[in-house]
Amino acid sequence: MVSLLCAGALGWAAGESAAVDQAVRSAAHSYDTEGNGRLLDRDEQALLSRLGQLVPEDAVVVGNPWTGTALVYALADRAALTPHVFWTDTADSWLILNHLDEAVPGGEVCAAIERTGAYYALDFGTVGVHGEAPDPPGLDNLADNPSVQLIDQAGQARLYRVTACAEGP
Repeated sequence: MVSLLCAGALGWAAGESAAVDQAVRSAAHSYDTEGNGRLLDRDEQALLSRLGQLVPEDAVVVGNPWTGTALVYALADRAALTPHVFWTDTADSWLILNHLDEAVPGGEVCAAIERTGAYYALDFGTVGVHGEAPDPPGLDNLADNPSVQLIDQAGQARLYRVTACAEGP
């Protein structure tokens, strides 16, 4: 009886092991550290490697964390407004993420930017670690946003500075 139970357990474990192996292989592409993954591609890695020289230490960077912009903290030692995919919105972060494209001097969005220090924005497109990751409305078209200025780019990865608000870090 014990032999039968052990054989059954081994068979089940082997099946589970195969499923886990398949899941690991499937996820590996998303987290590829050679620059070909969905979380960060080579251009995004290149931009993050220069970001520490372009963004002051006390600045906060805005971005869509599902596209890897939250790695600004780990790879460039700068704070992220949305530090991970499960962040909790504050009134300021919600305003910035949803209305950065409407920032005007003296307005609510600029007040939120000034309180948070979020004077920089990363645009890594809309391909996220798990597929499509649409940007919040305030970040969805930074290239044509008069509130920001492009300061660096690597391929399609872009770093912007918010210019519509009072001078920050």
